[in-house]
Amino acid sequence: MPQLSLHSPIGPLTLSEDDGAIVALDWGWGRDQEKTPLLTRAQTMLERYFDGEPESFDLPLAPWGTAYRKAVWQALRATCLMVKPSAMLNLPSRQEARPGRLAALWRITPSLS
Repeated sequence: MPQLSLHSPIGPLTLSEDDGAIVALDWGWGRDQEKTPLLTRAQTMLERYFDGEPESFDLPLAPWGTAYRKAVWQALRATCLMVKPSAMLNLPSRQEARPGRLAALWRITPSLS
C-alpha cells in the first residue's frame, strides 16, 4: 500500500492510499514511502491547510473503521461543518480560529458520503 509522510505543526503525519482513495492519516513517519499522484495532492493540500491557506479537501476517502467509528466520524464532521470553530470555542471574532492555530486541537474527520 503506498504511503507518503510529511512534517506538520502537530508532528509527522503519514497518508496511506489503497484502491485510488485515502484510507488513513496517521501520526508518525511511515516505513514505506511511495509517491503517487493522489498522495502528492493530499500532501500539498495538508501543507496548505497547516500554512493557514484556505483549502477545500476534495479527495477520495475510504477510511478504515468499524460501522460504529464511521458513524461517529460522520456525526463529528456534520457538527464541525455547521459551527465555526471560533463559535465552538467561544472566541471573540478578533481571535478567529485559523487552521494553524487549531492544528493541535482538531483531528481530521473523514467524509464518508
